Amino acid sequence: MSSYDNYAINIGGESHDRYSNFDKMKVSYLNFSYADSRYSYQSLKSLLGKPKDTIIIDNKTKDIKDDQLMQQYDHFIINYNRLSGKWMVENIMIAKEIKEQKTISKPGKLLNKNIKKLSAADYQAMKAGRFKLEGVKPGMTKEQVYKLIGESTSEIVIKDGELMVSADYGKGSTLSFGYSSKNLKADVNKLKLEQMIFMNFDENVRLADVQKIIGKPTSTTKDSYVLSEDGKNDRHVNTMTLKYGRHLEITAEKLGKYWTVVNVTYL
Repeated sequence: MSSYDNYAINIGGESHDRYSNFDKMKVSYLNFSYADSRYSYQSLKSLLGKPKDTIIIDNKTKDIKDDQLMQQYDHFIINYNRLSGKWMVENIMIAKEIKEQKTISKPGKLLNKNIKKLSAADYQAMKAGRFKLEGVKPGMTKEQVYKLIGESTSEIVIKDGELMVSADYGKGSTLSFGYSSKNLKADVNKLKLEQMIFMNFDENVRLADVQKIIGKPTSTTKDSYVLSEDGKNDRHVNTMTLKYGRHLEITAEKLGKYWTVVNVTYL
């Protein structure tokens, strides 16, 4: 996806072949954002005629300002919001369906496999800057990583002031490798691995147990966020990020009485 005019215009390309050349990828949609829109539903209704489909989302609340309206025409979709009390254009998307292509999957050691739970030895090696996973360690190029473990489960390439690549591995994408470069035209395969993020969403690892292994952190930062479930029962979730020297960061959330490890980042 490419953005222009401070994200007012987004141009997206799509391919069912993950090995396709970015420069030859066909545009699949144009999205025009109207954050300060003066175009109302009434002003476009007579101009465009009857839509093929209309969907109204009220988010199950009585507040009309969080309502959303989507209308689909032959080759484009208009989304409206009601923040001002009346329907105003939020964005217009012109889209074209891309025909599906067959892709031959390349092999990978961690492709759609369960990522092993980090051991006490793994935590100690991370703290000391000696950790490796299947021979992979930060500082290696993406090309070198591929030679060691093969294909990733999925990858995202972002150009936003810098070139960033996120490559996920394992079932549920519970392991993520991050690469970046200030050079937007850099060869993706030459980018260096900066961080390995292990996501422990289902492991229920208590922070206290990890601290028994690696001791007190170099620094601790506390924060919180609001967890919303269907617009109801909003609750604050306390978070904490612990840094151990230059190579290890642990993010934890307080669930009930205990702090539980959510992410482990090796740098």
